[in-house]
Amino acid sequence: AARRNIDMTAVVVNNSIYGMTGGQVSPTTPHGSKSTTTPYGHFAQPFDTCDLAIAAGATYVARSTVAHAKHVQKMIRLGLEHRGFSMIEIVSNCHTAFGRLNKLGSHVDMIRDMRHGIAKYEPGADVEAARAEGKHIIGILHHDEEFPDFTKQKNAIMEPYGSDAETCNDDGANGK
Repeated sequence: AARRNIDMTAVVVNNSIYGMTGGQVSPTTPHGSKSTTTPYGHFAQPFDTCDLAIAAGATYVARSTVAHAKHVQKMIRLGLEHRGFSMIEIVSNCHTAFGRLNKLGSHVDMIRDMRHGIAKYEPGADVEAARAEGKHIIGILHHDEEFPDFTKQKNAIMEPYGSDAETCNDDGANGK
């Protein structure tokens, strides 16, 4: 969907663990963090869902946290208003599995730490330095209004072929 810039919005809630199925390590689990399947610490580097969305062609990518409710609302609203593929990652806590296994305190402690553990994205900001400090970068990370959505691209290509082209499949076979 991101590659084709289909007009849809994906809201991805990231709590750094597969918490609802027993607390297994996930692709977004931070390096060194414990889970039920990595009791000595996770050895791999975490996967950044926003970087993936940008690399896949998403034309609107943003991140916020559950500790920033008004910011979450704004990022989602802007994503829904955007024509093309939007992805909003919402960083969340998992106090029952992730927090307990990594001794991060109560849910209140985790939300407080999340509230203060952010850096707002601005063009030219030193994102790597903020990441090295363990901060979540929040804000609009990528926004491209110039790239047309899938429907506009398809219509522009199919226009010379007339109304019969509307029934063509992606592989060029006529669907009639």
